[in-house]
Amino acid sequence: MKRCEVSVRVLALEALLRRLPLTYPNRDAIEEEYGRYWAGYQGELSLTYDLSFLHEQDYYIFHDLRLQHENHYFQIDILLLSASFALIIEVKNYAGTIFFDRTFKQLIQTKNGIEKGFPDPIRQVQKQRVLFEKWLTSQKTLNLPVESIVVITNPYTIIKCNPGNAEVPHKVIHRNSLLLKIEQLESKFSQPQLQRKELKKLSKYMLKQHIPHQPNLLETYAISPVNLLKGVYCPQCSFLPMERKKSKWQCPKCFHTDKNSHINSIQDYFLLIKTSINSRECSEFLQLSSRKASVRILANLSLDKTGQTKDKLYHLRLENLTGHSFTSGKPYRS
Repeated sequence: MKRCEVSVRVLALEALLRRLPLTYPNRDAIEEEYGRYWAGYQGELSLTYDLSFLHEQDYYIFHDLRLQHENHYFQIDILLLSASFALIIEVKNYAGTIFFDRTFKQLIQTKNGIEKGFPDPIRQVQKQRVLFEKWLTSQKTLNLPVESIVVITNPYTIIKCNPGNAEVPHKVIHRNSLLLKIEQLESKFSQPQLQRKELKKLSKYMLKQHIPHQPNLLETYAISPVNLLKGVYCPQCSFLPMERKKSKWQCPKCFHTDKNSHINSIQDYFLLIKTSINSRECSEFLQLSSRKASVRILANLSLDKTGQTKDKLYHLRLENLTGHSFTSGKPYRS
């Protein structure tokens, strides 16, 4: 129903790393966040294989679904929706050894002899469950049971907890136990609560109510737009900037030539600065000497438009930012 795609946050982090000098202060923190979110995406993507064994007519599967209840937004890694029950899956792609500390309600990861602390994912998924139940109630869907689980996608990760802690074995599983867990829930909730028509209607409405989130990374990391590197980056070697020669872009490093290299760079602007752009802003960001060239470039893109002539604004819908075609996979300048 909603596919597993690279999130807007991952795309924005890639764009930010492309646009910051390698020596920029606090770059390490941005790289660490990018690595963490990329690992999370890879973990979620790995579960698509396991979930493909479920009968399509029995389950609607939503990846990274973000809904709103009253003034609260909540995002679910994976939601399985059936006529009998709903299952919220919090996906974690930790390596090494993880310890669920019941005393301080945190998760401690030990990897290569280094300890790191993280929020307890059991508490996270329980909060999502409560908000989702409230959201269902607001939609007059009162009787659908909602379960939650934390799935550790790395099969070599060692899971530990305090002695006598029965919650962790019940709420945390490895990826290879996911289908067995779903089978157990099918046995537990064997009575349908929704008719097939109601399930389909709820799923479509849920998808319609999805609210994509665009992070403001410049605000998060206190980065001024003037610190961003401008120009068009090379899709082959990530060098920045390319040179504009006779309506084509040429990389002075690897000599790659392309007509459309500007597209990903304009998307960097949307991801980092704002989701609208005019010809002047486009000229400045792409480092074009001709304002007419930026007008032609923007006119040839499939963007929503408002205003007239030189005041015309070009807009990108946020939901169009997700998808593999928008990421180079090469966020670092070389």
